[in-house]
Amino acid sequence: MKNKSASHSALIVLFTVLAFGVYSSPARAQASTNWRVTTGDWFTDANWSNHVPTLLTDAFINDAGKAQINGPGANAKSLTLGLNQGDSGSVTVDGTNPNDGSLSVPDDCTDQFGIFPGLISVGYSGTGALLITNGGTVASRWGDIAATANTQPPNSNGSVTVSGAGSTWIISSSCGNPAKLFIGGSETENGDDPGGTALLNVTNGGEVIVDNQTNQASIHVGPSGTLAGNGNIKTVYHAPDGLDTVVAVSGTLAPSGTLSIDGDLFLNGIATTLCSVIPTAADMVEVSRTGNLGGRLSVIMTGTFPGDTTRYTLLHADGGLPNNTTFQSVSIKYPTNQGFTPHITYDYVANSVYLDLVFNE
Repeated sequence: MKNKSASHSALIVLFTVLAFGVYSSPARAQASTNWRVTTGDWFTDANWSNHVPTLLTDAFINDAGKAQINGPGANAKSLTLGLNQGDSGSVTVDGTNPNDGSLSVPDDCTDQFGIFPGLISVGYSGTGALLITNGGTVASRWGDIAATANTQPPNSNGSVTVSGAGSTWIISSSCGNPAKLFIGGSETENGDDPGGTALLNVTNGGEVIVDNQTNQASIHVGPSGTLAGNGNIKTVYHAPDGLDTVVAVSGTLAPSGTLSIDGDLFLNGIATTLCSVIPTAADMVEVSRTGNLGGRLSVIMTGTFPGDTTRYTLLHADGGLPNNTTFQSVSIKYPTNQGFTPHITYDYVANSVYLDLVFNE
């Protein structure tokens, strides 16, 4: 696999060349297709500059284009939404009807005439949006959300929403190449290459699965990225040491309800974990393996709270909190006229982080 961080400049040139259909041979001229209408059906041939994408075609949606996938069998070799600064593009994958709404962008194990086979790039230097809803499914080999930090404003902006039971984005290794997802950045050793504003929002039973069969972290949330929602994030375990199961966060982790992470969680020292708490419920992160704490915990409390000692779970890790880690700083915004003082408590037996309310006597 090409090293993307070492070839960003070349990649931008390649993207631009492909987007405008400038090639050195007729064979290459048939390797890409550009969306040409404002809103329309992915499967309509006239909506594309060079026919509906196939597994051999790099697909680009720019110029405020919006493609709708309401049926099975949409394919592309790679898909870019919002290529250049000022461009915007979006795709909705809707699975409302049985067997409907599917998009496949696999790695064909070659890089002939392609950019990065199997890549879905949402807001590369421009603005991109991908919505997977009502049981729609998307499959790719890797993904970038707001990959590039532009030197001049506006910055890149990418958002992916996976919403509803059965709605799934699965990212799978192939051909010996790792499966990875970058939220607010692109591929580097630590996943912290600067990117644009990025959001992955997984809600209402939606699921993102990264099946990475190499010994590397699977999901990177860069400093400008946010992972949010109340769905399920799953990193498939293969290696004995479990490194390939890691969700590594340098940006913002923002549950809205219970956000489940099936794998290991590593919170970098610059990460922010944001939880809202009301009297009847608290946002929390549920981790199936280890939870390595770090960075800042920000808690926002609203409402009228019960007049006795109360505990809310903000994070639980089935595999423990290694080395008795803690958040490096804590910020709690709370009503000051209700007679309680909030505290963060770490329980290394129960493997949990709590918000405790102690009422003044």
